[in-house]
Amino acid sequence: MLPSEGWLEPPDSLVGLTVMPGGILLGYSGKTIYASVPYVPSAWPLAHQIQADYNVRGLIVTGAGVVVLTEGNPALIVGTDPPIVTGK
Repeated sequence: MLPSEGWLEPPDSLVGLTVMPGGILLGYSGKTIYASVPYVPSAWPLAHQIQADYNVRGLIVTGAGVVVLTEGNPALIVGTDPPIVTGK
């Protein structure tokens, strides 16, 4: 299997680009939070997407993870590897 199998381009509607430690880029569109492959800013696998309960309005990187500001309740994303990052 190729390491790049399943890698996608970021969506055209991606906004709020944020850099996490470890070379991961985060952005959002609607209720979806997108995470790149570490140090590969052109690769945004489907498996790295996280769904919020409400439309996302901002992302804030903290020492504990990423605070997801939404139109409803905020959420916290923790982790250092996109496939195991969890939200809520």
